[in-house]
Amino acid sequence: MKKEIKAFFRKNPGRAYKAKEVARRLNANSDHQYEALKSALNKLYEEKFLTRTGKRFKLNQIPSTNKITGILQLTESGYGFVIPDNKKLNDIFVASRNLGTAFDGDKVEVVLFAKQKGRNLEGQIVNVISRKRKEYVGILKKEKSLYYITPDEPAIHRDIYIDSQKLNSAKVGDKVVVGNLEWESPSQNPIGEIIEVLGKPGSLDTEITSIAKEFGLRYQFPGNVFREAEEIIFEITPEDIKSRIDFREKNVITIDPDDAKDYDDALSIEMNEKGNYLIGIHIADVSHYVKYESYLDQEARQRGNSVYLVGRVIPMLPENLSNNICSLVPNEDRLTYSVIVEMTSRG
Repeated sequence: MKKEIKAFFRKNPGRAYKAKEVARRLNANSDHQYEALKSALNKLYEEKFLTRTGKRFKLNQIPSTNKITGILQLTESGYGFVIPDNKKLNDIFVASRNLGTAFDGDKVEVVLFAKQKGRNLEGQIVNVISRKRKEYVGILKKEKSLYYITPDEPAIHRDIYIDSQKLNSAKVGDKVVVGNLEWESPSQNPIGEIIEVLGKPGSLDTEITSIAKEFGLRYQFPGNVFREAEEIIFEITPEDIKSRIDFREKNVITIDPDDAKDYDDALSIEMNEKGNYLIGIHIADVSHYVKYESYLDQEARQRGNSVYLVGRVIPMLPENLSNNICSLVPNEDRLTYSVIVEMTSRG
């Protein structure tokens, strides 16, 4: 009987029940079964597996002052683990019924259930501190009068409903971005509003943008970054050349493929008077044009690198920089940052 009662309260961790309610749920219908159930409830209370307020019993949980915070990681099977911020604690198992209103990657508060000997820590999510994602991508659908999306990401395990007044001119079948999520109760689906219409599924532009949204890639440049890039004077002055080693008459080759739009790297090789090889490694001197703490610099640091997708590049810098003055294109003067390595000619 104790085993069935424990399983019942673990499935219903947030509610308190009278003995008669528990008996009805567990089909303990006879007088003998009911008396055994009451005895088991009192025993579990003494063992501190349950708490009691009046005639009602409830699963014993760690007090709210001892809530544990961490990041939720969901599995394909629907359950999850909270990875505690406190690295001294083990991961906390969370059954699908105890996920609350949390999505994969969210920072959450979890309350532990009473520890069972030989079993891992288990708990229930009671609060979402912050969401990993602010935007969710999916195809707009309609069933009767209800609009919703099923997010492209499998880890977003609930459909998101859309109010008919917040469609932002999207049509059923469009791939859209949903934001301003509200989700108060796990018994209901989250609600959001369409903040961007990406286009029809299957087109290159739509799918590239969808991927960028899914992985949080910055695929558009803010206006202040564009304006700053447009103000840069693409000119190499005699003063610029005077302070540098001139490699224009040497044999320097790029190592990017023929169809590349931006050429970032180049190599040179020559032999010095000692008979050793001088290997030159040359990269575009972006810092000559992108000044420290400028809008361009801040944006590039947030991006970290260019992202290469099938048939499309999401560049770290606006194209008039990445594909022009900061690209080591053939037969054009360019400023580089170079490292010259001397290697002996002997094997």
